[in-house]
Amino acid sequence: MWAINNLIFPNTDQLKVERDRFIRFLFQNHSMMPHPMHLHSHFFQLANSTGRGPWKDTVLIDPMQQLTVNWIADKPGLWAFRCHNAYHLATGMMHVVHVS
Repeated sequence: MWAINNLIFPNTDQLKVERDRFIRFLFQNHSMMPHPMHLHSHFFQLANSTGRGPWKDTVLIDPMQQLTVNWIADKPGLWAFRCHNAYHLATGMMHVVHVS
């Protein structure tokens, strides 16, 4: 099984955020597998020392690494936030982001 924040989908709560809010995700990969993390219908900016990191809709988190991304919750609705590896998704590595 694969998890996000030690929770396995569908046994998770929605991540609720208000529309047009600045959101920061800190990804920490404590496994020995890379995880391409994807947030449907949104783009996020990779945080770096310049403040002008690239914009992505999917980012690869290498084994035993961490990465910070920033985004604006500008699209209301329910959005899948998941690992893009199909077999990780199938075994629970997903959450739903609810932008109100």
